[in-house]
Amino acid sequence: MSPWQCTRMIAALDAEPVVLPFGQMATALGARLIDGAENNWPCCVGTGHRRLAPLDTLTRHAMSPDILVMSQTAWDGLSEDDRRIFRGTARESATYMRALWKASEAEREAWDPGLTIIDTNDREPFAAVLQPLCDRRLTDERMRDLVERIRSVR
Repeated sequence: MSPWQCTRMIAALDAEPVVLPFGQMATALGARLIDGAENNWPCCVGTGHRRLAPLDTLTRHAMSPDILVMSQTAWDGLSEDDRRIFRGTARESATYMRALWKASEAEREAWDPGLTIIDTNDREPFAAVLQPLCDRRLTDERMRDLVERIRSVR
């Protein structure tokens, strides 16, 4: 999520967004210059933010896909065997990454027994509040078509 998108999202949720370089977030959390940070669990563990912010709210308000990008020229230069290898490896790595992600989230409480986890499980309130932001992004027909295709996947 870009800083622009994150700032608008935080403001829409009635909080005051503060944009900081990522490397300064731990210092700001520790000094209580900011009350929280928007990030995923592995990032909070890796940076130590989880020790500085004793509450973790699971909102699932944003999900960023990891994708493999290749130029059409490079793809066209591959043999069919190499294309098959790329596709197969991409599928395998996606499955492996999902398993790692689930394991990381399953171990969330084990990382720090003092951490309070608030699991909303209900994304509808977030969706309702953030819908105007989504609508603004979906004025572009290509973006709207892409989002519709993503939403149709179950």
